[in-house]
Amino acid sequence: MANKVPVVVDQTTGRSSKLTSSDTLTDASGTTVGGGGTATIENETRGRLTQGVSLDLSSTGNTNLFTATQNVIVEAVVFRCTAATGITTPATVEINNNVGDVLIPATLLTGFDAAEETHHFIVDGRGRRVKTNETLRANVTVAFTGTSMTVECFVLGYAETGSIASPGLPDGPILDFVHYALDGNQSIAHSTTTVIDFDEKISDPNGNVTTGASWKYTVPSSGKLLIAGGARYDSGAAWPSNGFLGLQLFKNGSILHFIHTLETNAVVRPYDLYGTMSFDVVTGDEIDLRIFQNSGIARDIVDDNARSYVTLTLYGTPTGSVAGGLLNKVTSIDLSSTGTTDLITVPTDQEFVITDVLLQVTAESGSSGSLAAGVGIAAGEDDIFDSQTILGLDAVGKVFRFGGTSTGATADSTDVVKLGVDTAVSGTLTVTAYIFGFETSQATVAGQGISTTKLTRSAAQTIATSASTNIDWQGTDAWDVGLWTHDGGGANPDRLIAPSGFVGNYAHVALNVEWTSNATGRRSIAIIQFDSGDTEKDRCQHIEDAVSSAVTIMNCSDVFELADGDYFVASVFQSSGGNLDILHIAGSARRTQMSAYLLR
Repeated sequence: MANKVPVVVDQTTGRSSKLTSSDTLTDASGTTVGGGGTATIENETRGRLTQGVSLDLSSTGNTNLFTATQNVIVEAVVFRCTAATGITTPATVEINNNVGDVLIPATLLTGFDAAEETHHFIVDGRGRRVKTNETLRANVTVAFTGTSMTVECFVLGYAETGSIASPGLPDGPILDFVHYALDGNQSIAHSTTTVIDFDEKISDPNGNVTTGASWKYTVPSSGKLLIAGGARYDSGAAWPSNGFLGLQLFKNGSILHFIHTLETNAVVRPYDLYGTMSFDVVTGDEIDLRIFQNSGIARDIVDDNARSYVTLTLYGTPTGSVAGGLLNKVTSIDLSSTGTTDLITVPTDQEFVITDVLLQVTAESGSSGSLAAGVGIAAGEDDIFDSQTILGLDAVGKVFRFGGTSTGATADSTDVVKLGVDTAVSGTLTVTAYIFGFETSQATVAGQGISTTKLTRSAAQTIATSASTNIDWQGTDAWDVGLWTHDGGGANPDRLIAPSGFVGNYAHVALNVEWTSNATGRRSIAIIQFDSGDTEKDRCQHIEDAVSSAVTIMNCSDVFELADGDYFVASVFQSSGGNLDILHIAGSARRTQMSAYLLR
């Protein structure tokens, strides 16, 4: 998901900075120019509002780009030529909506003389709102003459509240998100492992699910897959004493993991099986969930979207033309002296259009005054954003935004995008720069990779009875892709340390624990979040009775808001009356693990 930076936009000046409702923004003379009750908070979760609309520029008229499902702010419109030979006659295009408002005035398109040429238009200032149910349109007011030409049109923007509107998938590390539920009860035969037919589609934007008796999700691209879900058994007739229920994860027709196990009592009641699991996938893998019961008769799992469902989130590095991504993040920029700082070097065979640069003050000591700075390509040539004065550098955590040129600027292969300081501030500042934009070629987007880790054990860990114990995650992580910190062989092997520099962002953390077979007592597992001062902030927990006929497999997961210095531990408890092991059996379908994904 695209990086999320909450920004306050002053209603008088249109400038953006990270303020609370009680803060004020002053100019160099000390005059208040905004803040307090005149400021409004906007969610700047950027992304692509359209996937790409084919637009014929050989005739005049409107082409619908998308219809907003909620209020959105349009920041940029991109036209990319997909097939053209020697076209030099210009066309004029404006961007409007179906109620007659013009968002971008008629603009002359010229130079369409080579395939894959990109023309980029940015809405000045804060952008223009497209209200719920309004349709954004591209209107060709003067057409190309004598030759038909087709271009792809991309629209970049963000939702005023909540998540990005259509097409519903955030840019960044999430490549696919699928959500299905049961539409009607499904009968599960006695002592038969059965594929769950989640036949009610809630979200499947790329059509990767096949429903029916052989329900499956076909993986569209290699990456890390996070699956969550399960089903509820109807109460029906009384269950047998010591009956067994199980939920299993299959990949390519073979069992990959046991997710959850339960033992029934001789009562009339529903039973829930659910779980979360992370694992590696490659293009073409087929994934499904299967369920088991041995009550002696057929049992129904019920039509209940909150109980019988599955979600699959595919994380990886996106490819293709992506609008609105976080291209790079640069820390510790010194603004106390003049000069330039490299923000990003464009990789070979790639080309970027830079739409925003955000500067976030994360620490300072005695700094004051104003700053004049600009962003440009190479050594000050082809400025992207003109030098501007940034006011009020007197509080930690403010965000300052460069943006709003009328033409945009393209950073070509091997170009260096620089931040130039023309007038320095006094004191010492620590600053982080976020560079937003999109790539115009069909290569991998820089800086858009997944940030995830999975911790496991290479041997059993013995847990004493009636004592809460943290799991020690041994040695090398099962995978570690950026930013997360874990010292498997150090003083705190139980701690997973969250990435720094992502205050206010979120992480999805999931825990799976397998206990050795034992019929006595209860079992408990928990993910606990601590701050840098070792104070508990949040937790999720799962408690249930032991399974006597098989191993007890449990899991829990939650989404946690992050601050610098936060860390997570997996705490377990058992009341069997003696020592009990949690297991990691190499090469089997059973394992104890904790995974974490940075949602950015």
